[in-house]
Amino acid sequence: ALMAAEFPDSFAQFGGVEISIDKRIPIAAGLAGGSSNAAAVLVGLDLLWQLGLTQSQLEELGSQIGSDVPFCIAGGTAIATGRGEKLSPLPSVDNLYVVLGKYRNLDVPTAWAYQTYRASFGGSYVVNKQDLKARAAAVHSSSMVQAI
Repeated sequence: ALMAAEFPDSFAQFGGVEISIDKRIPIAAGLAGGSSNAAAVLVGLDLLWQLGLTQSQLEELGSQIGSDVPFCIAGGTAIATGRGEKLSPLPSVDNLYVVLGKYRNLDVPTAWAYQTYRASFGGSYVVNKQDLKARAAAVHSSSMVQAI
């Protein structure tokens, strides 16, 4: 719907698409499954409709769908700020393997996770621009980023 609204001439010329997804990761596991699907659709429509969009343009469109869609378009190693849509590339992490485990019957909907986090930690949110700049500088110099 977003692409049809943004590019009505291309939608009129090429039409819509039918999408089938064979999901192989757990639903509501916090693994960006839905966001990566959205990113794939944006990239696919860019190619099918011959739009010639840049990665930055695709990321901007993706940010309208979900906070981590731009990361799913860009890939690689990055630190995300803002809602998660502002990406700063980091050097690649080679030979790092992570295993995630989750009970099949334990779903963590993204909206619930953010609402719960906000309810618990909302009082610590930055409220003025000066503090935001200081926190952003601290994030970029954190021990995890330094390790990467």
